[in-house]
Amino acid sequence: MSVINLEYLFKPKSVAVIGATNDPQNAGNIVMRNIMAGGFMGPVMPVSNAAEAIAGVLTYSSVKHLPKVPDLAVICSPLDEVPEIIHSLKARGTRGAVLMGAGFASMTPEERLDIKSTILKVANTPDIRLIGPKSLGFMVPSLNLNASLAHAFVKPGKVAFISQSDSLFATVLDWAIAKGIGFSHMVALGSRIDVTFADILDYLGSDPLTRSIMLYVESIKDAREFMSAARAASRNKPVLVIRPGQALDTVLGDRKLRETGDHQLMDAVYDVAFRRAGMLRVENIDGLFDAAQTLSTPKRVYGKKLAILTNGTSAGILAADRLLAGGGSMAQLADETISAIDNLLGEENWSRSNPVDIPFNANGKQYSGVVKLLLKDKSSNGILVMHVPWTSQPDVEVAEALRDSLKRVKRMVLTAWLGSGAAEYSREVFRKANIPTYDTPTHAVRAFLYMAEYLQNQELLIETPDSLPTDFFPHTTSARSIVQEALDDGRTSLTEPEGLRKNQNCP
Repeated sequence: MSVINLEYLFKPKSVAVIGATNDPQNAGNIVMRNIMAGGFMGPVMPVSNAAEAIAGVLTYSSVKHLPKVPDLAVICSPLDEVPEIIHSLKARGTRGAVLMGAGFASMTPEERLDIKSTILKVANTPDIRLIGPKSLGFMVPSLNLNASLAHAFVKPGKVAFISQSDSLFATVLDWAIAKGIGFSHMVALGSRIDVTFADILDYLGSDPLTRSIMLYVESIKDAREFMSAARAASRNKPVLVIRPGQALDTVLGDRKLRETGDHQLMDAVYDVAFRRAGMLRVENIDGLFDAAQTLSTPKRVYGKKLAILTNGTSAGILAADRLLAGGGSMAQLADETISAIDNLLGEENWSRSNPVDIPFNANGKQYSGVVKLLLKDKSSNGILVMHVPWTSQPDVEVAEALRDSLKRVKRMVLTAWLGSGAAEYSREVFRKANIPTYDTPTHAVRAFLYMAEYLQNQELLIETPDSLPTDFFPHTTSARSIVQEALDDGRTSLTEPEGLRKNQNCP
């Protein structure tokens, strides 16, 4: 676990593309076009013997002929050529490389182990840091750097996404573009012969451009390093994780073992580990971004009691149902709050309970007035403000009034403006004001519950284990004897009876 030389990967001043080509289907052409189209401001130097120019840039015949030492090398050549290429790059002083070339997937486990050992020996990591092999690459939008095989580019943002899966990398990319969400980093790790989740968590944990970190995890090779890095990063910023769960362990487990050589662990073990590291596990991509949006705000949720304000009865019932199904509870309004809303709207014009159902044509002043009264009520841990579109209803006017009334509010307020068209303009009003906003009550409530769970996990993170009892005296001689018996048999693990066995002198 090390951040040494990772800045050459993620903050390069110059890039070389090794194995560049004019074949539009080849990785060397795709990544070259992506880098040029992204607008990277530093030198981009294609290395090729097959073409004079690629994507409008003159090529160089070899690494040693490059006019400048590249900080980052994107290697698209076949994997069996990589050791020699890395040797040349190391001689020039390059410190970071991404391995995109074909060949790894078709190798046998023995061949993979052999090529991995050879590459690492030549690179002498961390002298040269390596992402991959079998990587889709990465993006750093703040640098206009798209060193990937992805089909699109994203705008800069405060969220980092690190994926073990190329397909999830591409899926999240499409999702984010459709939602207008930006990233500080997007990284596809590939087969992780060098740079791992732990390395990047350590790097991003102190990165000022990253406000929250999202992970897609299938397996962890370096459990101790991962837990240490995850705990450290979680103390600084939210870390969210998706893992497929039991389907991966049961359906894909054997294949993944053949491909990666990783230990297969039960999903329950991962779940406990994520929580103990202070991370939040979410169900799907929608949940990942819902939680990231809420957790990126400085406001916190210290419980699962929610107050719901809506101008549509059915929408309020749906939100309440989702809340209860997710383990939350409806806040019980104080008598003072009910009386104050009576005075504002009239007893006959609202539900006089939670969900707070107000007239369908309530204007911005009425919305803001009710929200201010709910904020004074300490019975809730958060407030969800919903709006259902009606004919001639001023959606944006209500949103702007609510935005203005929440400028200095310290409690958590979420919004859900339903529908499209004017509702999308209203959601943009909230986004610019850093007020969490969602297009359905389900997404909003889920984000609230995720935030409450996240803070519970943060409490677990700072808990210290109980001290050993003072009358506990381990029988080390007996333990050593049992372990030695297993080693003599050529085993590296104990059987269950051995693990439970006591010395005959034990109490």
